[in-house]
Amino acid sequence: MFLESAFHILTDMRVLIVFLLLLSLNSFGQANNRNQSRRFGFGIQVFEPTGFTIQSFRGFFNENNSSFATYGVWELGLGLENKLGIISDKKYAGGDWENGGVRVDLNYLYPLLTIYAPFVFQTYLGAGIQTGTRKYETPTGVESDFSTGANLMLRVELVTHGIDMGPAVWFFSIYSDLKYHTEFSESFDYVSPVLGVRLRKGR
Repeated sequence: MFLESAFHILTDMRVLIVFLLLLSLNSFGQANNRNQSRRFGFGIQVFEPTGFTIQSFRGFFNENNSSFATYGVWELGLGLENKLGIISDKKYAGGDWENGGVRVDLNYLYPLLTIYAPFVFQTYLGAGIQTGTRKYETPTGVESDFSTGANLMLRVELVTHGIDMGPAVWFFSIYSDLKYHTEFSESFDYVSPVLGVRLRKGR
């Protein structure tokens, strides 16, 4: 049983690592061909998890230089799990999944479709790793476990016109994800929406 579980965990991790590597290499090649510098963004999101995000990306302005699109995005998130309780009756390690676990995500998102006008609209396919503490309630009380798993994501994002802030131009974006998360070491997974807003620095 242990060997079978370990094999499945390693298989899942290999597939995820290969996927992330291929996507990041493709993004690196595209960005180099266009000689783009790396840019950053930050924002907040709700649902799984609820917290803060930081992005690193390369991209380009649309035809009239009014909005901004990416070639691909690395995204780091820090938040609290199950804080708003939209997923009910989930079991973890023989207990009831509780809110308040501290989670860290690292995801890569690759753009599948980009529409340039009047605003930039992009759809992304993404994958990544999520790790941190998970709280669950047992007959003896609330316990906490350190757990790691994989994310798969489908994102739609709308980026507004640029906003001049001194010498810099910032872009405001709104996004929504459909996110699937599965654990490596426990029989635990969920599908959750994610909603977020962010500011990106265009130049």
